[in-house]
Amino acid sequence: MSTAPYKRLAYVSRAAAGITARDAYDIIRVSVNRNCRLQLTGGLVFIDQHFVQVLEGHPDSVDARYAVIAADPRHEAIQLRQSANCDALLFAQDWMAFSSDAQIQPALRAQFGINAANPLHLLPPEALVAFVLACCKA
Repeated sequence: MSTAPYKRLAYVSRAAAGITARDAYDIIRVSVNRNCRLQLTGGLVFIDQHFVQVLEGHPDSVDARYAVIAADPRHEAIQLRQSANCDALLFAQDWMAFSSDAQIQPALRAQFGINAANPLHLLPPEALVAFVLACCKA
């Protein structure tokens, strides 16, 4: 029995008090260099004071990186929404793609039904991954 060569996980967390889009850009700046070295790819969205990330790569690297993220004080109420083996990378060309509130069009929010009554952390896992992909590839 063969297993898929990659792992993909998706999580949502509330940004700690005081975290801004500028802080999210700093996270990206550092993560691109590290992810290149670790052969990790993915996308990060900073929206409505929440982080939504898809992280993918070698299973051991993904798990180790997620453990660091989960312990990072910039994240509160972190929820692992998807953890799955996969045969292909959605973000194969992106060490860490990024999008934030200012870049996310209202039509994209509407397409995924994200509003005050339906916050993004309630999206089904597959829709959450699709949202990150749509935000980062727009």
